[in-house]
Amino acid sequence: MAVREAVTAMTPTTTGAATAAPGRPPAAGPPADRTFHLHERALPPVEAGSYTLTVSQSVAVAGQADPGYEPPPPYTQSFEVRGPRYTLDPQLVCQVYPRPGSLGSVADVLPHAALSLSTLPWARPVKDTDPHIPWLALLTFADGELTVDPATGQTVSTRDIAKLADPEPGVLVPHLAPETMPADTTTCRTIDVPAPLFTALTPRLAELRHLVHVKHVDAVTTWSGRNATDLEIEEPEPAEVAVVLSNRLPRAGSGHGGGFSVHLVSVEGFADHLDGKPVPVPFTRVRMISLYSWTFTAQGEVHPDFADEAENLKTGSGTDLLLRAQPRTSNTRSGNESGEAGGAEADGGDGTYLKDRLAQGYVPVAHHLPTGERTVAWYRGPWTPVTPHQVPYPDDGPATEADALVYLPEHGMFDVSHASAFSLGRTLALSSDDLPTRLSRMRADGVLLAQEITAAGGPDAAGPLLDLLAGADPDEDGRTVPPDVLNRLRAAHRVHRAFEESLHTPAPGSPRDTAASAAPGVGLRAVVESSALSPAGQLLDLLVESHLGPIRRAGLDANTLLASVPFDHLVPHAALLPPDSVRFFTLDTQWLHVMAAGAASVGRSTSLDTRLTARLITRLRERADPPSYGALIRSPLVRDWPTLTVTATGRDGRDVLHGPPQSLTPDLMLLSFREAPAQVALREPAEGIRFGVDGDHTIELRRLKDSGPSKQVGMSIDCTADITSCLRDATRGVLTIWTDPDTGGPCLNRVLRDKLAHFSEPQWDSGSDLTAAALSVQLLNGPHQLVFTATSSASIGEDGARDLREPSR
Repeated sequence: MAVREAVTAMTPTTTGAATAAPGRPPAAGPPADRTFHLHERALPPVEAGSYTLTVSQSVAVAGQADPGYEPPPPYTQSFEVRGPRYTLDPQLVCQVYPRPGSLGSVADVLPHAALSLSTLPWARPVKDTDPHIPWLALLTFADGELTVDPATGQTVSTRDIAKLADPEPGVLVPHLAPETMPADTTTCRTIDVPAPLFTALTPRLAELRHLVHVKHVDAVTTWSGRNATDLEIEEPEPAEVAVVLSNRLPRAGSGHGGGFSVHLVSVEGFADHLDGKPVPVPFTRVRMISLYSWTFTAQGEVHPDFADEAENLKTGSGTDLLLRAQPRTSNTRSGNESGEAGGAEADGGDGTYLKDRLAQGYVPVAHHLPTGERTVAWYRGPWTPVTPHQVPYPDDGPATEADALVYLPEHGMFDVSHASAFSLGRTLALSSDDLPTRLSRMRADGVLLAQEITAAGGPDAAGPLLDLLAGADPDEDGRTVPPDVLNRLRAAHRVHRAFEESLHTPAPGSPRDTAASAAPGVGLRAVVESSALSPAGQLLDLLVESHLGPIRRAGLDANTLLASVPFDHLVPHAALLPPDSVRFFTLDTQWLHVMAAGAASVGRSTSLDTRLTARLITRLRERADPPSYGALIRSPLVRDWPTLTVTATGRDGRDVLHGPPQSLTPDLMLLSFREAPAQVALREPAEGIRFGVDGDHTIELRRLKDSGPSKQVGMSIDCTADITSCLRDATRGVLTIWTDPDTGGPCLNRVLRDKLAHFSEPQWDSGSDLTAAALSVQLLNGPHQLVFTATSSASIGEDGARDLREPSR
């Protein structure tokens, strides 16, 4: 049967709420990453063993033997079909779970191993009358359960194969038919299992066929997003593999924790002892051939799994996924500085104004007026839930912090958002080791250039200076002019001017004569006030260009500034980002430009400084490319799954992630988007397909019949099976997979079959057992994912037209 790897889908509604059908697979939603087919078995053309081939010849005429023909004597040839028996090439084991050496919450997982030779489990007969019984089983042991070899102090021993049939007293060994040994195979690995544990753990002979199936993969899974290239994903598995499941959930002791070892063992030669009866006396141990093994550790405490944490994240996010706080239900002034009561009071007591401001992403903050009074103001950082209206600043932004302060006369409150941004920019610039120096160099070069322009005859006579720059090669910053070009410009112009002055004396009243006789301050003022299109204006712009690259590298860059903003300026109140929540936002680029203006204002003192700084801010704004949208994820998913995979796509299906996700704190992740995403998915790390049960000894059942795109094989149905009665040993977590219907009790196969058969849309015939493939579909635990999907009526950054603000003057 074909199975699409299923994942949990959680989709925001038009109001931003995350909703999902319960269970592991999606009832609908994004397509899964790969489709695979599960088969009952893959029998080899010939089983391993000894064979005799006899060839004879006869002649028939008209269907009758020719009496005159004397046939040659028959020819007999003996041969052997060999296959792994005592050892196994580790390369044949292409995947195991839990991962070797791992630590995790795996109490509800059935360990499994995938073999690249899909016919291997059926390559040897266990019972001559039934070739469908595999000769391999996967046994899971808790630390301390296996017998330790006193000679080595280990539970796994290397033994001479020739001596395997001659054990010490009290040890039961497999009864193996004679077979020619390969010359390069003389030893094997064995484990000694205490007789009572052998009976308790090993699958019954009839259960073996239900614990092995074949998987054929149609496509290889691809991954994108956070740390995708760093994921420790094994080599792609072959298109067809045999999967061997263990019948034990890794549980040990009351805490379900501790170390475990998993052994792929041969049950060949044990057919008479796989009936559930105690190992006969006098045997106290059973020696089994271990073909492959690995270890892992189960966490003692029961930790929420990915699905649980994703559900918590969905629930905690609520119905509003935008980065904003919700108003209190009471309008009573509490006496603190929250400002909420004041807003409601100013609005007539109904709270409309307060709700409106909070909906736009503002929070009330304490504000100290220059006169000393303490009051309440509104603040919003660069991450907003709405598309902010642009404050009508000059092209170069506010010149001072006061220019960025907004007064709201209707309610008698200040908006300190941009004023805080300007002040923050200045503070960060002053704390920088390099940025103030770079700004000072630009302004010092500006003074020298202005002097050269004045000496050349003023702004309108600076054409020769500009001509000297024609054909200059740009540096690594593209359009910028390196400082050494300006130095050569000044030197060349001095030589040119000296040569001209040696040829003739300027006529009275000429521009050069006027400029030379004018007061220096008047000439410099003319340069400062020159048009941007004049040669002097163009020279000043080129000067700024020559310093733009070093200044940006020193920290005056949109992305660098955004990364340096303290978190309490980005998310100014905890109510904006509660625990277990996702919050989407849009970037207020003007807030960022005001911050840049504050940083660039450091050291500015003259009108020429102001002219250069204005041009610098304009060029920085033109070259800025910060992410337009983003999201914050506050959840244990970030902490407990460090290789969490994140994908974000636009409406056309293209990737819209702006750089890799960033972990701000152990449980907080920042996502940046180039454009508003249509879908954001958080994917459980790719560890391949897993098998097991769901919490509380239940299994959420899946479809076994294909009934259309929304009802494909492998998708969940609204039906859950309680498998508590199927635990052969509840303490150890050993499952009863199958029993004789006439003499045995409840088993996993029939409990699931009956539920599937009596579902409103029957998925199986009640008169037949589930096949190994059908059973494995029910035990599948594919990677989960949490998906947030935008709709045409809901997007990040709603209408911000009400956010019209005028700066105070």
